[in-house]
Amino acid sequence: MVPSAVLEKFGYPDTLVREYMHWIVLVQRKPLTLGALLVVYRDDATTLGGITSEAWTEFAQVMRDVEHALARVFAPDRINLLFLMMATPEAHAAILPRYCEAREFGGMTFTDPGWPRAPVLDAVHELTPEQGAAHMHMVRVAFQDVDVSLPV
Repeated sequence: MVPSAVLEKFGYPDTLVREYMHWIVLVQRKPLTLGALLVVYRDDATTLGGITSEAWTEFAQVMRDVEHALARVFAPDRINLLFLMMATPEAHAAILPRYCEAREFGGMTFTDPGWPRAPVLDAVHELTPEQGAAHMHMVRVAFQDVDVSLPV
């Protein structure tokens, strides 16, 4: 099982969006882009090779759900997936919706300064508590339309 300290570092349970058998989807508290998420492997692995075949099979469904939900509320132009696992070596990925133009949300302008190249990893958007709550709510609402019973 993934250490609880890892989940706490990412704001769990406050940032929880959806739990799967092998993965947990969380909202990034300081998003690089609008709708930025984290997907955390539930088991104890610090390499991608340490993730089970069953978990990788489920991961395909997790990504279909993420893509559907984010398209529904934020309409990103692309979605990038980064398994950096440096400061936090446990298996997890940043899911970064990418935008060719700025997006307005919660009274704030979200930019994607790396577009169309690699994301700028130190260009986080600092959200007020109200903006963070609205961002979290919007992502959770988007996932309500996702049917987790769909076959992989």
